[in-house]
Amino acid sequence: MALEFTLQRVMRSGRVLGLAVLGFGLATAGGCASAESLKASQMEARQQAEAANAAQRAADSAIARADLLKKQIDDLMSRGQGVDAIGANLQSENAQLRQANEELRAKYQQAM
Repeated sequence: MALEFTLQRVMRSGRVLGLAVLGFGLATAGGCASAESLKASQMEARQQAEAANAAQRAADSAIARADLLKKQIDDLMSRGQGVDAIGANLQSENAQLRQANEELRAKYQQAM
C-alpha cells in the first residue's frame, strides 16, 4: 500500500509538473508572441504618427502656398485697379493739357 501511495503521488506530481511545464511553455510562448505583437503595434503606431505628421506638414505647406498666391493675386488686382486709375488720371491730364494748349494757341494767333 505504501508503494501504491508513493506511485500515485509520483504520478500526480508528474502530472502537476507536466502541467506546470506546459503552462510555463504556453505562457512563455504567449509572452513572446505578445511582445512581438506589442512591438509590431508600437512600430505601426510610430509609422502612423509619422505619416500624420508628414500629412500635417504637407497641409501646412499647401495652406502657406495658397495664402501666398492669394496675396499675390490681391496685389495684382490692386495694381490693376491702380493702373486703371493711373490711366484715367493720364487721360484727364491730357484733356486738361489739350485745353490749355488750345487756349495758348488761340492767344498766340491773336497776338500775331
